[in-house]
Amino acid sequence: MSTHQILKDLEKNGALIIDKPWIELILSGQKIWEMRSTKFNKAGYIALIAKGTKTIVGIAKIQGFDGPLSIEQLTLHSEKHRVPKAQFSAENYKWFVAMKLSDILRFSKPIPYKHKSGSVIWVKLMDQPDVLECVKTELVAKIAAAENALDEAKRTSEKSGPIIINAIATKVEMKLILLDKKAQPGSAGKVPLSVRGKVFNQNLCSKDGLYHIKLSSKEYRFESSSAALNALRKVESAKWATFDKRGRRAWQTTNEWIKATPIVIN
Repeated sequence: MSTHQILKDLEKNGALIIDKPWIELILSGQKIWEMRSTKFNKAGYIALIAKGTKTIVGIAKIQGFDGPLSIEQLTLHSEKHRVPKAQFSAENYKWFVAMKLSDILRFSKPIPYKHKSGSVIWVKLMDQPDVLECVKTELVAKIAAAENALDEAKRTSEKSGPIIINAIATKVEMKLILLDKKAQPGSAGKVPLSVRGKVFNQNLCSKDGLYHIKLSSKEYRFESSSAALNALRKVESAKWATFDKRGRRAWQTTNEWIKATPIVIN
């Protein structure tokens, strides 16, 4: 999808306000279902706001809505929404509609917007052209950087040094990760556990905001953890890096796929 169409969607749909810890889980690719109490008449791209910050921190694409879901369905798909069972099975829980998200992109820096009184769930962006212009600048820069990296990768397979991948996930996947490949059986919505007992996660596998992946001996560094995970799911021989407290890197080989541990809200 073009930058123009994304901006058109954002102008029409606006920005969704999301609380912690869910916003960080979404931006890191660990949460692809945002649970809500009702369906919204929206489709396409939306902006993402970190509640309480008055800033837009990224974008995502609404793939559709599902629900109201049962407790059994929420239990079955816990790795997609990341809500602890103790929370969604409580008597006062009311968020049974899944807003399915894809093409999640974290901005390099938060973009401030004008928060009008009464905006609790959605914020309109059509009357904030300066904000949309900042979003456009961010998108253009990221897409251009990714296209340059991909063009460089095509020119030579012997390129020294890693290739930085920091564009919208689908744009990268279609050209680099081979979107037509099927994910490894049992890997959907899960994270890899290495033969050394290491689990792929944001704290252990990210250095300077980048995730290091080896595909067929070529090294790539992903800004998006969701794109990095998709690469691992679709390329069986892929390796991924972990980092110790001193920043030293160790390459990991996936042994099995496990469910990510949900974050519990106190």
